[in-house]
Amino acid sequence: MTRGVLVGPGLVAGVMITRGLAYGGAIAAVFPTAQAYLISRSPTEDDRVKAVGALGAVQGLSAIVGAILGGSLAALGGLLLPISVMPFAVLASAIVLAIYFRPQDPTFLVEQPRSISYRNPNVLPYLITGFALFLSFASIQTVLGFAVQDRFGLDATATAAVSAILMLIMSVTMAITQAWGVRRLGWEANTLLRVGLPLAAVGYLLLVPHTWTTLVLSCLFVGVGVGMAMPGYTAGPTLYLDSDEQGSLAGLINANNGITYAIAPVLSTSLYGLHPDLPFVLTLTFMAVVSIFVHLHPRFRSGTPAESSLAAHH
Repeated sequence: MTRGVLVGPGLVAGVMITRGLAYGGAIAAVFPTAQAYLISRSPTEDDRVKAVGALGAVQGLSAIVGAILGGSLAALGGLLLPISVMPFAVLASAIVLAIYFRPQDPTFLVEQPRSISYRNPNVLPYLITGFALFLSFASIQTVLGFAVQDRFGLDATATAAVSAILMLIMSVTMAITQAWGVRRLGWEANTLLRVGLPLAAVGYLLLVPHTWTTLVLSCLFVGVGVGMAMPGYTAGPTLYLDSDEQGSLAGLINANNGITYAIAPVLSTSLYGLHPDLPFVLTLTFMAVVSIFVHLHPRFRSGTPAESSLAAHH
């Protein structure tokens, strides 16, 4: 019986780890693949900015719907119910893919994809910018709930509700900016970065005062600023690479984003333990520095390739 007690949890842990690795690996492949596919079908800069903006908006919307659905299912059937439902959601996605998607036109396929380095001069400035952008955003997501509870003396239930509302405001604003605002503006990728990053910096500055008004305004500014900067960061480097390098670039960008979500929780909570305002000062500093960076670096000041050049690369 003792052995059964020991083996049971070990087996469950093994299954959970295997599931996590398999699910994480599969999900990690989806976004780069979708990005590379959309880029291959978008020969102009305007098309690419709109495509990656829509993709980012869908990703943000899925996070919102997933959080609401997961919480609702957990309330109805316990913590294991969302986990049990998830395989059926993935299966439904696979069925939709099989019904509505057709094999890609051979003229768009790349026979021998080329790898690009993180240090590629056409890519590195964007990766540095994106790293600061996502590290700041992930840090805020980590410590916002702590700040709400400590600043306003709320209990655990109220903290969870208020934090969820604030994150919902930020996420919805960001999704609307990516899906609608970016398309309406029609700006170049570098322009979106030069405008979006300072707006995000204003949002992080508004997190420093301890008032409800500045907190809500911060969520709106961060949502708009990050929503503008993300498509610029994602689409920008694609304009300087050939079609056989786009897949490697998509992988680099998503790995760059993923690293920030591994660093941010440890960094932001450690700083919060030293002083509650330190994580917000850090994110503000990141955004201020990177805003200056995109205004001064030649890659962002020299414009982007002409559409004829993009078509030739395409």
